[in-house]
Amino acid sequence: MVIDGINGQYEKDKMKEFFSIQELAERWGYEERTVRHWAKEGRLEDAVQFGRKILIPRHAIFRFEAEHRIKFDVTGVPNA
Repeated sequence: MVIDGINGQYEKDKMKEFFSIQELAERWGYEERTVRHWAKEGRLEDAVQFGRKILIPRHAIFRFEAEHRIKFDVTGVPNA
């Protein structure tokens, strides 16, 4: 899932409670193993592990994006 930076996907994201490692890797343009590592070392707060699956709550994602100034252009591609 990728945010479009305008309103469509952002509105859907605001309604979703948890995101998977795969969704965040796609959203931010990083490898899944990088995002998984961040979650395991606590950089993505309140990550919950169910067996082998890690889910990150919405509030932690929006906070992480704000703190790291992750911004998206209209296509959903992260801007540096």
